[in-house]
Amino acid sequence: MSLRLHGIMNTATFPTSSSPFATPSSPFDVASPTSYFGAPVYPSPYSCACHAMTAASRDLVAVQSRAVRTVVDRTAAAHIRSATISWDGNAAVLFRQRLVRCVDAARQLENDVAATERLTWIGGA
Repeated sequence: MSLRLHGIMNTATFPTSSSPFATPSSPFDVASPTSYFGAPVYPSPYSCACHAMTAASRDLVAVQSRAVRTVVDRTAAAHIRSATISWDGNAAVLFRQRLVRCVDAARQLENDVAATERLTWIGGA
C-alpha cells in the first residue's frame, strides 16, 4: 500500500524495533522497504507518476528522433545537389569537404538518436 502525499509516493520504512520484518543486521535500524501494514512496496502502474513521466519522455525522444531523421535526409539531399553545381576552385573544394563532414556528423547523430530511442524501452517502465 502506498500513500500519495503532496503528489509524491510515500514509501515509509519502520524502525527495526517496531517493524514485523526487522533485520537485526540493518545498520540504519530499518527493515526492507514496506508500506503501512507490512505489505511490500511495489507501486502500481496506475498510482505511480513515474510510469506516466517515462511514457511522456519516451514520446518526446521519438518526436526528436523523427526530426533528426528529417534533418539527416535534407543534409544528404544537399550533398547530392552540390555535386551538380558547376563550381571550381579552392572555395568549391572547401565547400564540398565541409558538406561531407556535415553529412558524416548528421549520420552519427542519427545513430546516436536511434541508440537513445532504444534505451527508452529498456527497464520495463
